[in-house]
Amino acid sequence: MVLAGAVFTVGIGTIIGSIAGYKGGMTDTVLSSITDVFINIPGFPLVMVLGLMFDDQILGNPIAIGVLLSIASWGGLARAIRSQMLTLREESFVEASQAMGIGTPTIVFKEIVPHLMPFVVINLTNAGRKVIFEAVALYYLGILPFENLNWGSILNQAYGANAHARPDALHWFLVPMFSIVFISVGLTLLGQSLDRVFNPRVRARHEKTTANVEAEGDGETQTQDSMGV
Repeated sequence: MVLAGAVFTVGIGTIIGSIAGYKGGMTDTVLSSITDVFINIPGFPLVMVLGLMFDDQILGNPIAIGVLLSIASWGGLARAIRSQMLTLREESFVEASQAMGIGTPTIVFKEIVPHLMPFVVINLTNAGRKVIFEAVALYYLGILPFENLNWGSILNQAYGANAHARPDALHWFLVPMFSIVFISVGLTLLGQSLDRVFNPRVRARHEKTTANVEAEGDGETQTQDSMGV
């Protein structure tokens, strides 16, 4: 569910934002208008309505639920990607690709989008966290079809049984809450780690810091050896 929702959000947002920013003109106007519509749609109420309408179709299908929860979440990312694309399309490597006659899809998705990977990766993990929170909330409210093995459903049943007032049943609250926090923190740390992989500036700063620490350690070792320690 989390993976499907995150990939859907990032995929749609990156494709629409990249094409709108690179092509410009009427294409940009149309895609930006569609993006603005989805940005201004109240996402959570929309998901609640769609969840009630298609409860039979999404029952037991985590991929469909993940896509449903992210149906209106890609607008902000598309707008941000468009802004980045407006700057990158003026770079010399893009002009060189155009002069060589390379097609638009290749230029956009093989030449420009890789430069946006740090931003895309951060939004991927944030979209995953958003899917978790919305899924738990909708299952807790009973909007999505009931499932036994779901944190929202467990919290709903625990509240209905007054588990919060019974010390012997308090674990029915604590375990789902701890699991939600644990995975949310894990996704945040994953995003930070992937940022070091894809962001050259962060990677260079990390390597410089590591090299300085190692140099200081070697210097202390040499000093101790010279003192006969």
